[in-house]
Amino acid sequence: MYAIHNQQQQLIGYFYKNMILNTAGTQVCGIVLGNCIFGNAPTCLGKYFNNTFRNYRCEILATTTLVQEGVELNNTLHLEKQAWQFVTAIKDHNDQWIEEKSTWSPQNLMEVLAGLGG
Repeated sequence: MYAIHNQQQQLIGYFYKNMILNTAGTQVCGIVLGNCIFGNAPTCLGKYFNNTFRNYRCEILATTTLVQEGVELNNTLHLEKQAWQFVTAIKDHNDQWIEEKSTWSPQNLMEVLAGLGG
């Protein structure tokens, strides 16, 4: 499991078995298929590579670090069912090339997954 952090290094979620979870580990907020990120929108929102979530403007949305201990998920079957709902909603799996840049997005990963803002 990986902890997901925003630009200020605050915990904003967890990345577990291709599922992007809330900080409580009780809700799937998005998924990663291959390296493509999906949230509430039925299209690819960006990519995950080199422990970094990026949008299509190559801006950093969040970074991940390996969780050593202390996080326990109680109902992984429920989470997998939630994740499957994201999979079945995908209408467009087209993706584009993303370059690594050091610029952070004004939105963090969770905001992008939820479809908030621009």
